Amino acid sequence: MKETLTHQVYNTFKSDLSTAIHRNEFSAKHFHKNAELLICVRGTCQCQINNQDYRLSQGQAVFICPLQVHSFTVSEDSAIRRITYHEHLILTISKSLMGRVPQNPVFRANPKILQFCLDFLNDCFGEEACNLKRVEPFEKRMEIKGVLHLLGGEFLSRATLIQTPKVDNFALEIFQYITDNFERDVSLKEIAAQRGYNYQYASRIFNRYLDMNFKQVLNQYRAQQAFALLQDTDLPVSHIGLACGFQSIRSFNQICRDIFGKTPTQLRNSAKITPQQAP
Repeated sequence: MKETLTHQVYNTFKSDLSTAIHRNEFSAKHFHKNAELLICVRGTCQCQINNQDYRLSQGQAVFICPLQVHSFTVSEDSAIRRITYHEHLILTISKSLMGRVPQNPVFRANPKILQFCLDFLNDCFGEEACNLKRVEPFEKRMEIKGVLHLLGGEFLSRATLIQTPKVDNFALEIFQYITDNFERDVSLKEIAAQRGYNYQYASRIFNRYLDMNFKQVLNQYRAQQAFALLQDTDLPVSHIGLACGFQSIRSFNQICRDIFGKTPTQLRNSAKITPQQAP
C-alpha cells in the first residue's frame, strides 16, 4: 500500500481545489487549511479525525474541517473520491461552521445528488491527482462551487453541530500559529506564553490531541510547504529550506528523508506529481 503524497502536500499550498480517486493508499496524519470531503465510491475506507476512528461504506462521506488532524486508509478493492478545497469556494457553508464542528462527520447523501456530483467531478478532473491554484474560467468556477454547495448542503442537512471543544480550540490556536509563523524559529513555549498557558499543560494537551509533539507537527508543515515549492518553482533548494523555516540545509535534508523518504533534491528530480488542468 502506497502513501498519498499528492494529498498531503498539494492541498496545503494556496490551492483552490485538489481532488483525486484513491485506491490502495494511505495518508499519514496531517492537517491543512482547506476543508475536505472523502466520499466512498466503492468498498470501505478507514478514516481518523482528531484520533477518532470512522469507517465509511459505499455511498457514505465524511466532512473534515480545516486544521483537523486526519488520515485515511483505502484498501486495494475499494475507492474514495477526495475533494480538498479552499473555504472561499463554499463560503456560506464555512460561515455556518464558525466555532462549531459536526458531532459525527460521517453522512450519507441523497444517492441521486451524490451520483450527479461524482459524475461531474469524474468528467471534469478524471481520477488522477489534480491540483488547481485557481479554478477558472468563471463559468467552470461557478459549476464547481455549485457541486460543492450541493454536497455541503447534504452534509449540513444531516449533521448535528456542536461547539468546538475547549481542547480542540486550544490545539487549533496552535495550528493557526504554525501556519502563520512556520517560516521563522517558533516554539510551543513562545505560543503558550503569548496565550497565557502553562507550558507543561500546553505540551500535554497538544500531544494528547495529536499523538505527535509540537516539533513533529511544525516540521511536517514546513516540509509540506517546501515540497510544493520544490515541485512548482525553480528556486534553489537551499533558498526553499530557509524560506520554509529550516535552520540549516542539513536539517532540511533530514526532515525530508524522515517524512518523504527522499532528500529535497531527490524530491524535485522525481517529479512524482503531475497536476492536470481543468478542461
